[in-house]
Amino acid sequence: MPIYDYYRAANRDDAHALAVLPGGPIGGQDAGADVLALKNLDPRVVMGRLLAIILDVEWSPRLYESQYIVPAGPQPQGPDIPEDSPWLEGPWAEDLGVFFRDAFADVDDARLPEICERWLTIEEFRDGYSAEWAREVAEEFVALARRARDADQSLYCWMCL
Repeated sequence: MPIYDYYRAANRDDAHALAVLPGGPIGGQDAGADVLALKNLDPRVVMGRLLAIILDVEWSPRLYESQYIVPAGPQPQGPDIPEDSPWLEGPWAEDLGVFFRDAFADVDDARLPEICERWLTIEEFRDGYSAEWAREVAEEFVALARRARDADQSLYCWMCL
């Protein structure tokens, strides 16, 4: 199962440096890295669905633009990707963009209970999660987004298999 850690950094160079640490950005916490380990909550689908609920729009995998910072270089396309390509094995890290960050940072805290109630109905949560868990995750993620915006930083997601 993939693991997803969210973190903030001043720029892509700093984000890249955290992403290539052993264990990813979690490895930088002793040095002050601000990381939120959300394990199985991917940015495109699960967190993307939360974003769509916050924005009150229909979810789409293209709801926001992001750019990979790890691995370096363009992502290969098609069936002829070399077996030793880092794009197949990871880890990966992506810059989630200002739109993503600010949508979470701007959410009205009073709306979070209703937002989380709707979020718990998504297909990816069919195995059951508690309202308390959803609220805690949403509050922690909103706080991370606000710290990133307040520091004029970006949000990043590190992923590994």
